[in-house]
Amino acid sequence: MNSTGKFIRAVLLTGLVAGILDLTIGVLGYYVMVNGHLPENISIYIRNVLRYISSAAFGKGEGNANTMELAGFLFHFFIAISFTWFYFLIYPSIRLFHKSTLASTIIYGLFVWAMMNMVVVPLSALHTASIPPDIKKAVYQAIVLMVCIALPVTIGAKKYYRH
Repeated sequence: MNSTGKFIRAVLLTGLVAGILDLTIGVLGYYVMVNGHLPENISIYIRNVLRYISSAAFGKGEGNANTMELAGFLFHFFIAISFTWFYFLIYPSIRLFHKSTLASTIIYGLFVWAMMNMVVVPLSALHTASIPPDIKKAVYQAIVLMVCIALPVTIGAKKYYRH
């Protein structure tokens, strides 16, 4: 496999891992934080979340439920893979990222949180506040993005660039 193919493969695999972690831990963790327990029917809850994600593009209540769930799934992974791709591109240029996994995880996690809350969500059809007014929710979101997106992306890029 040539170097471009290896790069694409590393980005896709790392982005898929990050997307799976973010969707699973972010969704279920937030439900537990709010309700104190796991939802009785996890699949219905995840399907509702996927519909919510797709409503950011199409508006609420638009389209067939299955189509909206598929669109939400695709949007979610497109965003996770896009953030992964961006990190892989900037990694060689930022020395701090080579030295400290913890520092790069925190910095990139906060960057992803800021981009989602100050660019992506405000430009979406949801028209919600750019920064969650509830500090507990904002901190939770930032931590989830650090652990579920930034950490696997940081590790994936370090591994890729060592070979």
